Amino acid sequence: MYKYLVDGFEVLCNDMDIDKRPSFYQGASKQWLSPYRSWRRHQQFMSPDIVALPPGTTLGPNEQPHEWKQVCFVVEVKGSNHPDPITSQSEKAIEHRVQIMRDAGNVMLATGSLCVFVIGIYGQEARIFRVDHAGAVGSCRFNYTAQPEVLWQFIWCFFHPNTRAQFIGADDTCWLASAEDVAWANLKEVCTTADGRWDANAEEESNRWVKIPSNEGEHSIYQEYLLLRPIYVDPNTFCPATCVRQAVLKGDQSGKRYIVKDAWRQRARKHPEMAFYERIEQYCREKGVPYTGIARLANGVDFGCEHPKSLHEAQSMSANAPSDSPTLHPRDRHHMPIVLDTVGIPLDQFPSTRVLIEALRDAVKGHQLAFLAGVMHRDISKGNILILLGNALFKGFICDLDCSSFIDSTAFGGSRLQDYNDEDTLEHDLKERTGTFRYFAIELLHKTADVLHRVHHDLESFYWVILWIVVRHTDHEHPEGAALCSTIFPTENEIIAKSAKIAWLSDGEITIRGNKPLTDLMTNLSALAENSRKRKNRPVDPLTHEAFILVLDEALKAEGWPENDKARPFVPPHVDADGKVVKTGTKRTRGADDESNRSTKRKKPSAEEVPLPQSEEADNVAIEEGVNPEKSIDGTA
Repeated sequence: MYKYLVDGFEVLCNDMDIDKRPSFYQGASKQWLSPYRSWRRHQQFMSPDIVALPPGTTLGPNEQPHEWKQVCFVVEVKGSNHPDPITSQSEKAIEHRVQIMRDAGNVMLATGSLCVFVIGIYGQEARIFRVDHAGAVGSCRFNYTAQPEVLWQFIWCFFHPNTRAQFIGADDTCWLASAEDVAWANLKEVCTTADGRWDANAEEESNRWVKIPSNEGEHSIYQEYLLLRPIYVDPNTFCPATCVRQAVLKGDQSGKRYIVKDAWRQRARKHPEMAFYERIEQYCREKGVPYTGIARLANGVDFGCEHPKSLHEAQSMSANAPSDSPTLHPRDRHHMPIVLDTVGIPLDQFPSTRVLIEALRDAVKGHQLAFLAGVMHRDISKGNILILLGNALFKGFICDLDCSSFIDSTAFGGSRLQDYNDEDTLEHDLKERTGTFRYFAIELLHKTADVLHRVHHDLESFYWVILWIVVRHTDHEHPEGAALCSTIFPTENEIIAKSAKIAWLSDGEITIRGNKPLTDLMTNLSALAENSRKRKNRPVDPLTHEAFILVLDEALKAEGWPENDKARPFVPPHVDADGKVVKTGTKRTRGADDESNRSTKRKKPSAEEVPLPQSEEADNVAIEEGVNPEKSIDGTA
């Protein structure tokens, strides 16, 4: 049936101008891989039935497309008796809805498209679906054999958009990079990593150009960036679709690296991420204090605000709302790329434990600076704290302010925005729970009453981040070994997570082999966190920046820090036949140069290297490090 439909689509489009005429191919015979190699080991292979390729795409005589970046829209074919994906709630209908969503999500991920169309064929009838990062809408069901002009008109309009893009949904601020572009970046004197190497496996993956207006001067000037190695990619469809990549500026011969973060902000979040960076910079200028411990914004834009009513506004939720709804839906999204000129390495790649603690101390100082500027981060996590190597003003910094809120820190000697004085609004923002579940402060877990997100909650999250890194990536002596991580940070539910953290603060202790300064530091930080916890008939001493930084500084002054004790790879604990973790203690790892430590066995990939595949029901949850409770349960994404 696929061949007849492919031939039918070709005949239908035969009278279109050649530069506006797509080509159609069967896709079901191929296994279509994820656009990003790092996800291919655990993905469920997709095989779209029929794919449309943009005009001008040339393939060999016997060549078939097999990459999502080649596709402009998809056709899925079902029988006439197949349950309708809109009107039916049967298992088959739900599976088909997921298929449509994943087809569109893969095309958006691979091409940077703002929305994607999928045609569903059901015998002699069809529907046309439009999918963006907020949701999806579908056309009425129509008989395409009796009304072929409906499909013809759709395809004709699809390739005649009212923008400079090649087709509807294509982002004219983003385009695929050529082999020559990547070759330019490969030149050692133009663009290399900090150690002078070009890692083709990391750098040469789904490379694209993006253009983003600069914030300098009265008139915006678009600057073009070549996207290189991916740092973080959210492969889901109905979500912020955050993609973070290193990049270089076009024409810049220095090889300076930038971070380009492309995301879709929910309308419910009143302030774009740029506003928080700009406020902190303004505070530093006004107070004459150095900008330290925070990623620095180079430029960025909220395209949804700059171009209202364009496809940079994902409005599927509003389109599905009742016609008499007075306002746009809060879960619609705005396309918002930003550029940061501060590039670091992840905490779990620390070159030594002393450098790790230096980086964390400076990140806490950065958090303090943001707090005094009237900005609460509210998502302190492992991925949002980075290490800065080399001769820099600071060794570590915080980033990702997309969950932040403006707050009043005048009681702490800080500030508050002059045009943001509604106390009810301030408190309403802080009642919303957001952040990374694993690092939530105890008081924010399983709340029985409204709890405002305060500065000591963020500081407690710093403690849980440090503990997470120490448990997973240092040579400690705890009898549970690698299983300790799942003991302290269970993910079953909030009650269990809260109880586990309370138990650790009450009785837990950890000793790091040959590293007394770090062992003492963990003891002192645990005491700080325990004393700040609310309990009956006992005074509370909330965490403060000053106390936290003092403990870190005192530890760094201590003698006995090992040299070159870099992060150890995390090896997941053994699980028995019943699915229970076998607690066998830590296994010491010798250096890579120690011949006695070499093995012919293939190394088992860690949970960080191989995230869990996603369930069909939880496609709107970002997956990181093999678990999925990453964003808030109550808050917006």
